Amino acid sequence: MNTEVTIPEELAEMLAKQASSEAAREVDTRPSNISIRGKKFRMGDENLGDSIKVVVGVAAYENTWYDRPYDPENVSPPACFALSMDDVNIEHHPDSPLPMVKGPCSACELAQWGSGVNGKGKACKNARRLSLLAYDDNADLGAAQMAMLKCPPTSLKAWASYAKSIALRYKRPTSTVITAVSFNDDNDYPQLEFDLVALLDEEAIKTVMDRAEELEAFALKPYNTSDYVNIFEESDGNTSNAKPVKKGKTS
Repeated sequence: MNTEVTIPEELAEMLAKQASSEAAREVDTRPSNISIRGKKFRMGDENLGDSIKVVVGVAAYENTWYDRPYDPENVSPPACFALSMDDVNIEHHPDSPLPMVKGPCSACELAQWGSGVNGKGKACKNARRLSLLAYDDNADLGAAQMAMLKCPPTSLKAWASYAKSIALRYKRPTSTVITAVSFNDDNDYPQLEFDLVALLDEEAIKTVMDRAEELEAFALKPYNTSDYVNIFEESDGNTSNAKPVKKGKTS
């Protein structure tokens, strides 16, 4: 088998980007989601501590509605979810097992304030998906493993404030700076904080830009809904009229 084929440099660069994007859409056996439970950053079995230093390559929008309480012993994907690079006319993802509305999420009753438990908050939660590249003093951003950190609703203001401050002061997006992510000590629950560490140099910026398509595909990777079990009868879309039933897994 001939594995050494010479092709033009321009074509090689284009194929490398396509390969990275394709790989990002596939299931990775390595842990890639960073947990913030207990105010500790963890990725799989690895404890990353209470602060991490990263480059935030992409910040995507996510809306999720769960049709059942969280059960750590039987984790279910969201019944309806939406992913987008902007929040304009964001709609449910085609893989959503139980889409709640046709058209933009903003038209859904579950996206309105007061639709949450006991009339508080929203039933459909807004979050930001941050595609990260780990950074240290010897970082190779071109080879760094991507990781996903979900910025929960309670941390959205902190993220928005940080991103705006970088844009206003340095005229840069957050993908061109090194960011320290930690926890707010004043809260018992994990509320994220973001602080500038340093600005990336020209070479590092180009490296992150070369991975932009890969990082975006990673940020928009849909939930695996193959194990979703529908516990409601099909109704008119109003979950208040839905009754629990036993159904098999969706295909």
